[in-house]
Amino acid sequence: MRAQHYFASELLIGLIVLGLGCGGTLKTGTAKKPDNNKPAADGTCPSGQSLCGIGVFAICVDLQNDPNHCGTCGGTCSPGIACQAGLCQQTVCSGVVSFSSQSGTSPSDASSQPGGLLPFNLLADVNGDGRLDLVDWQIGRSGLHSSTFRVSLGQPGGGFATPDTYHSAFEMSSISAMDVNADGMDDLLVFSTADYTAPPSRVEVWLGHSDGHLTLSSATDVSGMTNPIAVGDLSGDGWPDLVTPPTYSQEELSVYLSDSTGALHLSKTYATGVTSAIYIADWNGDGSPDLVVMGSSVVILYNRGDGTFEQPVDCGVSFPNMMGAPYVVADFNHDGRMDLAVGVEGGSVSSNASIGVILGLGACAFTSISYYDLGGSMAPILRAADMNGDGQLDLVCLTQELSFGPNYPNDPSAVTTDNFMAVLLGNPDGTFQLQDALLSLGPDSSWDLAIGEVSGDQRPDIVISTLAGQSETWGNTCQ
Repeated sequence: MRAQHYFASELLIGLIVLGLGCGGTLKTGTAKKPDNNKPAADGTCPSGQSLCGIGVFAICVDLQNDPNHCGTCGGTCSPGIACQAGLCQQTVCSGVVSFSSQSGTSPSDASSQPGGLLPFNLLADVNGDGRLDLVDWQIGRSGLHSSTFRVSLGQPGGGFATPDTYHSAFEMSSISAMDVNADGMDDLLVFSTADYTAPPSRVEVWLGHSDGHLTLSSATDVSGMTNPIAVGDLSGDGWPDLVTPPTYSQEELSVYLSDSTGALHLSKTYATGVTSAIYIADWNGDGSPDLVVMGSSVVILYNRGDGTFEQPVDCGVSFPNMMGAPYVVADFNHDGRMDLAVGVEGGSVSSNASIGVILGLGACAFTSISYYDLGGSMAPILRAADMNGDGQLDLVCLTQELSFGPNYPNDPSAVTTDNFMAVLLGNPDGTFQLQDALLSLGPDSSWDLAIGEVSGDQRPDIVISTLAGQSETWGNTCQ
């Protein structure tokens, strides 16, 4: 528990984004109706496409070329990996997953930024060329925030071009990527606020274009602030909907459903009693996405099949140090049930940081928790991807080793002595195995990571943001 107060406060800052005021409408800047991939009235699909999903969520997909349904419904390729002839075109390796440092980029305005800014990043294809682009930004601690974000286009031979810098009207909290106008290019939803203690807040939609430049499509003032939003098609109409999770002052989530123009309208609020992150996943396997809220417990809201939800079900299960921890919600053992992984800080179950995994058995039933010891002391940043091409989800994590002074806990200040990156390879039964050695990244604190194919070799790579203001690419060299 020695680092809990330090990490929880920093992670909370990293999680804060905007909520939408009750009764409000958010225009997402949608330009046209999405491509019609719904089956015909008799349930059939055009030649060359297959039916995936159930009821209003049924869609027609090309299993030969769709990276989100490659070879089979829900057969997702790793980010940036193409699907051809029903197979993910990922380089399969049988050895140890290893990495080599390839490049680092520093923000052009790093010298003018106030101290204490925390770096974040994501990978998205904003120009539709099939290569992942790097989006990075900074948010602050102690009231310091940035209003700028950068986009670095992915290059044909790997790596990223010189970034373009964009400015939001207010200081940013977070950025999400999705294709809001169905033109094949990812767009950015930038969340910002003029005053982090009071509304109004703002959602800006920046549309991606084939030349790689973004244009501001809409900016909508909203009220309220909360933890990270979740975005997905909850009603089965092909448009992305939005969920704002509970706040500490108001423990209820709000569901906003889109209409045929792409505008979002408040549908209903649900009292959940927990105050942390939210995920969209088909928890009960009925073909419609449910809501999974992670906090002091695991709470499930089952989709009725139309974007409205049953009353929350509290599963009464929690991990150590669950509040504010990094999570992964995914089906690790391919049994059709969602499983959970969480980063656990050192001192909670062992002296080192660890990963806790529980496998779903249906409804609120789970296996017992399995812990995987990592080293380091901070609860790790956690992501899931198939790093070695064997068809199993692996876990990639970052953790820090902290050194406290002789007056701890009266003096809670700490120094980062090293950062570690670890890969836990997934097995078909949902268990994991930690590779032999952790990769030391040095004392320059690593804060966020994104996974995707950025080096041109058809292996998923890792892009890390550091507190020194750099984005470092670590190429996957697994053989």
